[in-house]
Amino acid sequence: MNKFLYPLLLLQFVVVSCSSNGRTPPAADNTNLRIDQDRIVTPVVINATDTLEMLFDTGCMVGCLLPQSLAENYADSLTVTQPGTSVSNIVVEDISLGGRSLNDNRIYHVPDERIDIVGPIDLACTIAPVYATEERIWCFDFDNRMFSIRETDTLPENAIVYPLLFAKYKDRKIAPFVNIPMTLSYGDCSLSTDYLYMLDTGTPHGFAITDPPAELEDFVSRIPHWKIEDRFCAELPDRQLLDFEVDIDMPPFVLPDVRCAFDTELRSFSDQFRNYLKDIDKPIVGTLGMRILKHFNMILDFKNDRLILTPAQRTYPSKPANRTGFWCDSQGVVTRIRTNDAAYGQGLRLKDTVMTVNGLRWTDISEEKREDIYSTEERTVWEVRSAEGTKKIII
Repeated sequence: MNKFLYPLLLLQFVVVSCSSNGRTPPAADNTNLRIDQDRIVTPVVINATDTLEMLFDTGCMVGCLLPQSLAENYADSLTVTQPGTSVSNIVVEDISLGGRSLNDNRIYHVPDERIDIVGPIDLACTIAPVYATEERIWCFDFDNRMFSIRETDTLPENAIVYPLLFAKYKDRKIAPFVNIPMTLSYGDCSLSTDYLYMLDTGTPHGFAITDPPAELEDFVSRIPHWKIEDRFCAELPDRQLLDFEVDIDMPPFVLPDVRCAFDTELRSFSDQFRNYLKDIDKPIVGTLGMRILKHFNMILDFKNDRLILTPAQRTYPSKPANRTGFWCDSQGVVTRIRTNDAAYGQGLRLKDTVMTVNGLRWTDISEEKREDIYSTEERTVWEVRSAEGTKKIII
């Protein structure tokens, strides 16, 4: 959700010389991909020696992005020309995906610690097209978990085709957008929409709304939804942070129970990109993500500026729902909470600290086990420390 910051960060990038001292042999088959918790993960080969699994994220605008600790493996030296520069790029011999060389051989990197610009940014290894130079056809066959880059292709049977619209800076493509008319419904409530979304495979939602039109706000207010609070909500009193599910009708396909989100005031995709999308008369409302796209085999036809979808036969489960109604960091500090859920009703608040769960110290519980605790349907007892003292929360 912080991808719109990348063009701004590009202004700070410094070119450095580098070479690779690869330690990991390349994968024998570089065409595999997988969908893990509504994110595409694919192997990327650097300098024909190192294979790294990366998040494929169409919302990233810098091609190849690594945490600094990994990127520095490819740097002979790091030259900083401006005090405080936190982002730079490294030139390598080659970066390839799906057995094909990409049109850019730069690795961008940022410090491993979080950058507090509009909020903490967790950076994973990320790969994306460089839109300014990419003119090939990128094919994602989710049924067979295969990825390929082609020069030409035929239109698949039963395909639905949407134009890819690109935000442009000085005639250079910088970000992909798509207009997909759809009808949202929940029970007896429905809304026909005709909006413009940034195509963002890094978003693990159906769509994430940053600039909701009035009719969409009204629709969501009339259906069941979670109200969520995090630390930015206190700083931005007009912010909406909502989570909800809808059935989505994208003729001729209907997608049931698609989880979507509101996240307003913290950022605006409309403000960020409106001036770079010429002659567009539809609202830019946010991003279109993987909980919709995973239902289709997907072709990004940069040669003809098209998004091509065909129904997928394979189904990919989503991350289990959080049944506790709150989230903690590694030290147990509550960083996010649903304000219309049981834990909040029992007095749990942001910045409270979870000490134990069912008698186990939170800091002794593995990250994997914590995810299981969040999603369990069994009774859990949470010992929590707050400014008022210690209390127990029962879920």
